[in-house]
Amino acid sequence: MARFIALACVLLAACAVASEFDQFDSTVEVVDNINTYLVDNPDAELIELQAQSMPFAKTRYTFGQRVNGDRVLAQRNDNFNYGRMQDVRLNLNYPQWGVGAIVTYLEVILEYNSNMGKLYIVGGGIGQRSIKLVMEANGVTHFAASSTLWGY
Repeated sequence: MARFIALACVLLAACAVASEFDQFDSTVEVVDNINTYLVDNPDAELIELQAQSMPFAKTRYTFGQRVNGDRVLAQRNDNFNYGRMQDVRLNLNYPQWGVGAIVTYLEVILEYNSNMGKLYIVGGGIGQRSIKLVMEANGVTHFAASSTLWGY
């Protein structure tokens, strides 16, 4: 119940902030087995993004490249703390509804207190009008993600 209330508060706060660009549609799950996404989505084609280390226990992931005239299409910041170690999965989808713009570049910065995390593109991608991401972090009590998507 506490997880539900915390998630509801985060979503309410996110909805209260107006923005000139879209937000990612997202779900956050505490999972017993991080591989459950593949079981639930057997046709998913995973593209694992390569991590780039940053200072202060942050990891940066990028995909695609910026192009002349692109703009921020969607942005999202999430921050979660847990009382005990959890395996966490954050799902992000663009667009939230309708037809999106053409995606050119993605940047995600993850911060978590373990070294066991990954980021996958599981649908759409660069040059397409949608993108679907799955972020995993194992054995964490803190998990934060800052995601920005560019396109035209």
